[in-house]
Amino acid sequence: MNRTTDIYLLCPVTNLSPSSELSSSLNTYVNLLEYLGYSIHFPNRDLIQDEEMTFLDMIRRSSFPMSQAKELHIYWDSTSQGSKDAIITAATIGENIERVILLNEAVIKDYAQQMGKRSYEQLILDLKELKEEDVDSLTD
Repeated sequence: MNRTTDIYLLCPVTNLSPSSELSSSLNTYVNLLEYLGYSIHFPNRDLIQDEEMTFLDMIRRSSFPMSQAKELHIYWDSTSQGSKDAIITAATIGENIERVILLNEAVIKDYAQQMGKRSYEQLILDLKELKEEDVDSLTD
């Protein structure tokens, strides 16, 4: 894989404790993908956030690797504001994204059913469906 970024992992960053089970699981997932030869942008590791960083800085720093990614892998946490911002960014600048993988799809579907058509969770499902349709049109 010689692309700049094969995969962008959209997941919570700010309130994720490095010692949590989720953090450990995400690190294992990233390590496996990299072992398999993929280049992955993992915001918890690759997006340096400091106290001086503005919201605009954060969006700019995360949007370039997202715009280059061929796949978007999502671990959704509806309480993460950064994840909400990132999914909107992905929906607007992610034209190179060919495939969307949902790591906790059942949770996303449950929230979408509860929250309705204009929820972030429904946006994620719509984006996944759109990318599946794009791939299907190439194989017809």
